Amino acid sequence: MNITCPYCWERIDIEEIPYSEESVELVLDCEVCCRPIAITASWDSENDPPWLDVRAES
Repeated sequence: MNITCPYCWERIDIEEIPYSEESVELVLDCEVCCRPIAITASWDSENDPPWLDVRAES
């Protein structure tokens, strides 16, 4: 799964986020600029890919 860092705009690869009925929130460091990225994943259904909200962690 790929995301774009909100700081340096580099594409980075993250592990698949397992399905959950509830939204999942996590913070990861960018592998390029090392700044924290906040990610919220949510699903419409178990068979759909997650919708990701990727933002700078404040």
